[in-house]
Amino acid sequence: MPMLPPTPLDALQRLVVALCIGLFIGLEREHSQSHPDHSLTVGLRTQGLVALLGAVTCYLALLLTPSLLVAGFVVLGGLVITAYLSTAAAQRQHAQHTAEAHPSTGLGVTSEVAALLSFSLGALAMLGQLVVAGVLTVGATVVLSAKEPLHRLARGMGDEEMRATLKFAAVTFIVLPILPREGYGPFGALEPYNIWLMVVLISGLSFLGYGLIKLFGARKGIAWSSIVGGLASSTAVTVGHARRAREQPELVGPLSLGIVLAAVISVARVLVLVGALAPVLLRTAAWPLLAMAVTALLGAGWLAQLTRNGDTAAPAEAVPQANPFALGPALVFAAIFAVVSVFVAWAQQSEAVAGLYAVAGISGLVQVDAPVISFSQEVTRGALEPLVATQGIVLAVAVNTLAKATMAATIGGRQLAARTAPALVAIALAGGLVVWLLHALG
Repeated sequence: MPMLPPTPLDALQRLVVALCIGLFIGLEREHSQSHPDHSLTVGLRTQGLVALLGAVTCYLALLLTPSLLVAGFVVLGGLVITAYLSTAAAQRQHAQHTAEAHPSTGLGVTSEVAALLSFSLGALAMLGQLVVAGVLTVGATVVLSAKEPLHRLARGMGDEEMRATLKFAAVTFIVLPILPREGYGPFGALEPYNIWLMVVLISGLSFLGYGLIKLFGARKGIAWSSIVGGLASSTAVTVGHARRAREQPELVGPLSLGIVLAAVISVARVLVLVGALAPVLLRTAAWPLLAMAVTALLGAGWLAQLTRNGDTAAPAEAVPQANPFALGPALVFAAIFAVVSVFVAWAQQSEAVAGLYAVAGISGLVQVDAPVISFSQEVTRGALEPLVATQGIVLAVAVNTLAKATMAATIGGRQLAARTAPALVAIALAGGLVVWLLHALG
């Protein structure tokens, strides 16, 4: 089905967006090639004009014929190749005149490829895909500006890291997409896609932490991977960190801090979910959740102080790196997730309050999103009292927090448990105490 061209006003707005996209990419290219040794062929102005050309060409294609867009891209490709060859010839001639057998800097094609990307992003903007074009622009700029860290990471990869990367790619991009999303087994609770997604999540977070440690050192890498991982699954972060603590005891300090940091992010995420789904519930649930968040922050501060006072981690180069992709712990966690899913489906058959609490408690063993979303929706529909929903949500978060302490002890060992258990138990107790006070006063 052919697309209709935008109105003149929409077209002008999209042209402005396309120009901004090109200027944004061009700004990075201009900055990164400001060194006198660099030969800049596609800079700020050129990138802006190329993105604008892509938008104008796409607009003409919508008005006349789609083949114009293809023709425009081919013509631009020819111009880019010609400019590259001309610059390469000039560089060789300069090297000969200066008696340099080997020029000090090589001639890459990054800016030329960025120009083709700017053209394509400009066309996307004209098609109305502004969010996609904006996200891709930021992502491309990040990749362009991360030249040195990415090169350093690639040069530091050994055979084991390369094999681990290929395994993770296979698990994520080959196995996961082909799995069915229908429910099987008891109560239809076993969904292969969701179960394998847990495998991808845990192995992916482990892989992310490994890469960040290689880039930034043990302490900073673990902290950042914990914060990012906590947005997805703080339980998965705990499993990954506990495994690494058993394999690398010298990292117990920053790993214990990372587990508590992930717990901070997890509680904050629950607060955001409740506020977005049921603002009326937030009036009750905010108090225990804030108490848990503050306790988690205090625990993280205590562990950070311990690390600064003598338990400093060695730099990444001095720490023997563990296998970045260990599938075993991820498979075990996925199996537990599958079993818990069956129990949750069973508990949901009961409409009594005790059944709701059972759902919250059993769900909390692996993740808290399901009860949080369910209870918030029930409150919005008026089918559940806010205090009952608050009790269920806090129960799920508390059980999940205590489950993390158990995982840290059983997987990571006694030393990790001694560090994480006080903070994690305190988080659960803080939420339970405030809920008890609300129940007593209400």
